[in-house]
Amino acid sequence: MTNFDPDLTDLLQITAEYGGATPLDGAAAAIHEAIHDGDLTTARAMFTEAASTFDRSDLVQALAALTDPEPGTIAVGPGRLVFGNPLRVDFVGRCGTCNQRWRDDTGRPAVGVNYKTLRGALGWAREHAAEDHANSVTIQEVA
Repeated sequence: MTNFDPDLTDLLQITAEYGGATPLDGAAAAIHEAIHDGDLTTARAMFTEAASTFDRSDLVQALAALTDPEPGTIAVGPGRLVFGNPLRVDFVGRCGTCNQRWRDDTGRPAVGVNYKTLRGALGWAREHAAEDHANSVTIQEVA
């Protein structure tokens, strides 16, 4: 990964390095990589820069699309990993089956957010799996 200068204002450089159909996709891919490299300082600086250039909601959606859980699973873990958002400091759960229905415009996404502990997010996931999916989904911890 290229050293990121937080003062960088030309996100086209990031897009050229990381590819993507649009500059927003390239910025999201670069932020995603920094998160998975464990470099939250860089990821946060890149997020802040991208949010000043692109619509913040579009940026959050582009990051979330990179971390969509597979249908049949509920991803649970740190919000920065489950949603791909370096600003999240909570634990969350995100249902892949419900997320796919939302992307297909046939349902609502199911998420459990703002938990202070992994245990809290896992509790939400178990409850959602039992109540909405008759325990037919797998709960996967993301670390």
